[in-house]
Amino acid sequence: MKVAGNSFQLGQLGIQRGLRQLREAASTIARNDSGAIETNNALISLIESRQQVEASVRVMERTNRALDLLINLTS
Repeated sequence: MKVAGNSFQLGQLGIQRGLRQLREAASTIARNDSGAIETNNALISLIESRQQVEASVRVMERTNRALDLLINLTS
């Protein structure tokens, strides 16, 4: 898989993917006709999507800190 873009864009993409996964999992859980295994998998997916979003936010925060440092060094 080829990865293109800067780290801020990749952080945004990670957040978007995590939120999409969260919506899909929530939809599965909300359906009453879902089986127990499918519901369990959706609950696991909720946890994974939260971790995806948290990790992506950390990427964006660290990118912001690095840019601030570079700007302060050149000022």
